[in-house]
Amino acid sequence: MKKYLANIFICDRNRTKEDWDFKTDKFKSLGIEWYNNPTYGHPTGFACQGIFDTDDKNEAMKITNMIETSIGGVTMVLYLIDIEQITFPIGKCNDKQLVSPGRQFDKMVKNGETGVYFIDNLSESIHIKRFSEMVKVDVEVGDFIYMGKFKNKKTLVKTIDKDEYGN
Repeated sequence: MKKYLANIFICDRNRTKEDWDFKTDKFKSLGIEWYNNPTYGHPTGFACQGIFDTDDKNEAMKITNMIETSIGGVTMVLYLIDIEQITFPIGKCNDKQLVSPGRQFDKMVKNGETGVYFIDNLSESIHIKRFSEMVKVDVEVGDFIYMGKFKNKKTLVKTIDKDEYGN
């Protein structure tokens, strides 16, 4: 059985006490459905490692969007794992499949990178894809937009739908 494991860095230790309390309390009150009891802690601040109770990438993306819009400025790395091969509690032992992603996560936190990142497969060489932030565009049905390689093809907007991720 596979589920999405999430490493989430909320805030560093250099925050004011009010900001620290706000972000940590806000995160804990989001009502995220966890498969397991998440573990908290990071040498440089407040972080969480846990397994979302889903194997659906779209559902995992909805959860990460909720976290990002509620708290903002967080670093999240998600990857699909086989939970039958994991030792619980997560983060308290060195499961071979979690060591490389964990090191990558620590490196990103150290470099101050924020955003949502997905690891597609846990191989020797980890390729992390950044889930890009939402861009709001003031476009309505009936408007004309320019498309194509050189943005010179005038196109009428007929419908506005959600993509496969619900955006």
